[in-house]
Amino acid sequence: MFKKTRNNILMLNMVMVSAVTIISFLVIFFTTYNRVKVENQQKLVAETIQNIMVQDSTARRPPNRRHEAETSEGSYFSGFATRRLPPNAGLSFSVLLDGQRNILSVNSMLEMASEDYSIAAALALDMPNKNQTVRLHGRIWQFAKTPIGVIFKEEDEAHEQIFYTLVRFLDITDSIAMVRSLAFMLFGLTAAILAAFFFISLYFANKAIEPMEQAWEKQNRFVADASHELRTPISTINANCAVLQSEGPQSVESQSRWIESILRASERMGSLVASLLTLTSLEDGRFSPEIMPFDLGGSLERAIREIEAPAIENCLSIQCQIEPGVRVESDEEHVSQILGIMLDNAVKYTPSGGDISIAMGKEKSQAVVQIRNSGQGISKEAMPFLFERFFRADASRSSERKGYGLGLSIAKDIAQMLGIGIEAESEPGSYALFTLQIPVKHKKRFRR
Repeated sequence: MFKKTRNNILMLNMVMVSAVTIISFLVIFFTTYNRVKVENQQKLVAETIQNIMVQDSTARRPPNRRHEAETSEGSYFSGFATRRLPPNAGLSFSVLLDGQRNILSVNSMLEMASEDYSIAAALALDMPNKNQTVRLHGRIWQFAKTPIGVIFKEEDEAHEQIFYTLVRFLDITDSIAMVRSLAFMLFGLTAAILAAFFFISLYFANKAIEPMEQAWEKQNRFVADASHELRTPISTINANCAVLQSEGPQSVESQSRWIESILRASERMGSLVASLLTLTSLEDGRFSPEIMPFDLGGSLERAIREIEAPAIENCLSIQCQIEPGVRVESDEEHVSQILGIMLDNAVKYTPSGGDISIAMGKEKSQAVVQIRNSGQGISKEAMPFLFERFFRADASRSSERKGYGLGLSIAKDIAQMLGIGIEAESEPGSYALFTLQIPVKHKKRFRR
């Protein structure tokens, strides 16, 4: 399920980034391509047939006659001579041909054999109109064909009309190479960007579903552990009820041991249900603390009195060092609940004849409560899971102690809601120490 979610996130990110990247690079490529194409076309158009001079006189031209050539663009030229090309024209040449495709004039900035001009002109004249490029000696030339009609006049009367063709060639090899290089560069850049973004997206997609996987795992473990813990008291109640039913009509006094067992199982199950409800209220946002100043020392002393009876029963020694007059702003009821959980935990895990030391004082802007108990302590392997639900560090002896491993988890959740720091440290085989750091001035509570 989570892999599918991750893949969907990854696919969505890749589709969006791919679309944006490809569209952006296509816009860049076609913009550059069209600009180069237009520039080349402008170079050809700029070299129109204005003032093109035909270098050699032919027998077809009547002597001593003024002649004018009218082009399809409506411009005119007179005389025949060589014309200079503009400096920004690029590598180019022009060929003027008569009606029989004979070269009459060549205007070139290149050193080429006359045969090459003839080949280029023939290729251009035979090329369909939709194609405007020819290849010559490994170079690519763009050309433009312009028909010219020459009318010879004498005393303003038409004498003879001759048709010419002007073919202008422009070397666009470098332009095409540049456009191709741009295409390869953009293609490689697109592949690199998409590959890099794929791995970045994969990393963050895995990070995004990690909390979901952890929450799902905790929920499944929570349900399994709660079901396991509820099974024991329910089985006890069912078994004892079956015994009572099988005994027939007897007095309550004779069946007291079975009834007491049912009551203990019911109390155990009720305690578990109460703990689960507390956790649920913390999870769904129904936790609403009442913040007000109170004497932390008084709350701690009341919590200590509640554990005195089981401590005496187990021959435990309790040593207290409480600084008087320490007041804090927090929820007194829930702080007392945290203190009760920590003290109850210390009594449970302190062996008979052991000792518990409790210290409370003010340090800068916070009150610090430390509860230390002797005993086997907490192993390094168990320390990371200490505040998780249904976790009990001493699994082998957990059945001997009352509780479900929910106390520390509840204390941790409440402490986080109230902005209270809670830490644990231990020396295996020696002691366990829990520290509470309660701000004197309440800060805005934060959610997990």
